[in-house]
Amino acid sequence: MGKSFASAFGDPGTAFALEYFSFLSYAEAMRNESFNAQDDEVKTGVNEATNEADPTTYSMLPPDEMRVKLIRPLNEYSLPVRTADGETYYELSNKNDPRGQQVVARMLKGVLNVADVVTVPDEEGKERYYSRKMPLQKIENDTSKEELASEQLLLEYLFNSKDHLFNPQSNWANNATYKDGKMVHFDFGEDADNFLRAPTNRDSLIARLQFMSPETIAHLKEKLSELHERFAGEEGKEFFRSIIAASAAPATEVFTSHDAFEKHADLDPVELLHMVLMGRIEGFKKTLDKMGRAEQ
Repeated sequence: MGKSFASAFGDPGTAFALEYFSFLSYAEAMRNESFNAQDDEVKTGVNEATNEADPTTYSMLPPDEMRVKLIRPLNEYSLPVRTADGETYYELSNKNDPRGQQVVARMLKGVLNVADVVTVPDEEGKERYYSRKMPLQKIENDTSKEELASEQLLLEYLFNSKDHLFNPQSNWANNATYKDGKMVHFDFGEDADNFLRAPTNRDSLIARLQFMSPETIAHLKEKLSELHERFAGEEGKEFFRSIIAASAAPATEVFTSHDAFEKHADLDPVELLHMVLMGRIEGFKKTLDKMGRAEQ
């Protein structure tokens, strides 16, 4: 991709230091970077993608519509079931962090192709969680293999997750389904759990991006712009709050704190999470912009 990011900004360690905030300074740095700076950019409208991701539009499957049929026990975590209309869902156990998966899926829905996580009350009224097997034929737009690989890097950057992987050479994907240019991301339990951890291996992630085409970088910028529009400003924060409010657990349980909530006890948990999210989105956008200028 022409002039490298490292040569344009010094060694990878320096580039990393310039782009990312220390975990211990989240509150102050992210407030300056992505909160107060947003006040003049508060959106007055809610775009179509946001409407699609509105948690109030998610359906709960009532028990009489869930015709449970054990196909085969894949493992102790996931049991496939069929609905009366032939849809396939996979039951999630508590080991899969179903509440976190549901929240992250709702954050991303409408921007990335993600599997819905729905709740179904059992006979005792206890909510059970199911991940939908999204029919690939319902995805309208094809995406290149490189763009699909870049979306996995986006998830790694935003959520510190290391279990979203895609190999364009073999078409093998972990926590994703890929076939004929269609991909669906799923299993976001680790994403919620790792979200508040200190970022690691950012220089390695940036190095991988250097080998991607300008078209792929443009694809990533578009996705980041959609996420920015969705979550920016007070309206975006309230939208984020509504997603968590629709969950069966408070923010402090959905996103394992790793001491973050304790260290920043003066902040509302949702406000802290929103600052971190916006800081990540804007940090990634700046990285991609600088990579584009370095190539020129």
